[in-house]
Amino acid sequence: MKESKRILVTGGLGFIGSHLCLRLLKEGHRVLCLDDLSTGRRENLRDLESFPGFEYRNWDISVPSSRTGR
Repeated sequence: MKESKRILVTGGLGFIGSHLCLRLLKEGHRVLCLDDLSTGRRENLRDLESFPGFEYRNWDISVPSSRTGR
């Protein structure tokens, strides 16, 4: 059995990102999805939210953050 990993997907609510998140979740991984919804769609959350290993944060990765390790 594969080891479960925690994986960060940026742009996870776009077409490609949401399908990538879904595949990773089905493989048993935990997924942290960052998306600022500038091009992604909130509707893409529907299929992902039912997985206990899924976490979504509305985040613009082009803006520096003072948070480290959190």
